[in-house]
Formats: sequence, C-alpha cells, structure tokens
Amino acid sequence: MYQEKNTPVLGYCRNCGQKIMGYRNADGLLKVECPFCHTRYVSQQKSRRHIVEDIYAPTGEEVISYN
Repeated sequence: MYQEKNTPVLGYCRNCGQKIMGYRNADGLLKVECPFCHTRYVSQQKSRRHIVEDIYAPTGEEVISYN
C-alpha cells in the first residue's frame, strides 16, 4: 500500500460487539482476534476505496451476524 509503517485500526467485533484494535501493516493487511469471543478478522486494503474483510468464527461456533 502507500503507508510506510503500521497504522492503528479501531473497530467493533461483529460477533459480540466489543471494541477491538489492531494494526494495519504497510501492505494494507490487518489481522486481529477478538479477546472476548475469539473471532478472527483478516482485512486487506486493496485501494483507498476497496477493503476485503474475512471473518472466521471460533472453533466449534458460528458467527452470530455478518452485516
């Protein structure tokens, strides 16, 4: 991407609603796990208007909502 160092990203867990924070690296990749429900997020910033986000539920569980 265009950034030279890690950028903090603050958001909310789409599974439990708690605040989570992670760091987007210079390639635009963000990997974070919710410390409360252990849902994992992988987000890739392709351009300034295009972000691809994958949500992985904890083992043996399902993501409650994905909107």
